[in-house]
Amino acid sequence: MTRSRLRTLLEQLYDGAAGPLVLQLVKTERLTPEEIDQLQRLIERLDSDSSSS
Repeated sequence: MTRSRLRTLLEQLYDGAAGPLVLQLVKTERLTPEEIDQLQRLIERLDSDSSSS
């Protein structure tokens, strides 16, 4: 899915907020250990980025 299509879907379904979409996917879909690892690293990176701001 292209970035623009994903953005349009996000706007239509979640008023542009990515958090609810991510939470819904994590709750309802089975993630592989690799996907969980990627998600954890992303969260850690975003957390450290917001802490340094």
